[in-house]
Amino acid sequence: FDFGAGLGTHEHEFMRWNTPFEERREMGNESLEIILKAWTEDTVTYAGKYWQLDEALPFPKPYQTPHPPVWYAAHNTTSLEYAARQNFHVSQNLDVDEVIAEKFDLYRKVWKQCGHDGPMPQTFLMRPVHVAETDEKARAEAEPRILEADSLGSRGIAQTRIGF
Repeated sequence: FDFGAGLGTHEHEFMRWNTPFEERREMGNESLEIILKAWTEDTVTYAGKYWQLDEALPFPKPYQTPHPPVWYAAHNTTSLEYAARQNFHVSQNLDVDEVIAEKFDLYRKVWKQCGHDGPMPQTFLMRPVHVAETDEKARAEAEPRILEADSLGSRGIAQTRIGF
């Protein structure tokens, strides 16, 4: 089991929960701190800005020790540095290749500065790929489907009371 977390990138993702978009980083990082405690401690007491727990008894515990691998969706410097300090794996899907290479280099640099034990966590880049006889044919076949997939979420959200 691998665990993935991300803070969210669009304000509409937070509107339904009446959650301040600007506070997503602090709230999300607090949540991750609690999750890691729940996986590694028998009882969890936590007094944060957003979450409070008093001797919670998390059960069942994950099979992996000390906890499952954590993948963190990191798209900006602050998130990349946080993931490196926390010794998390990193996933990315938004930037162009040259920018991603620079960001992954920053992540590795910060990770090394932290002096973590063990191997360096992995970096993951998600890209849609379609193979055909030529690049032109691949683009012609894939582009309409990729554009359709990209619009599915926004169309669904736009049709709700909250909309975009």
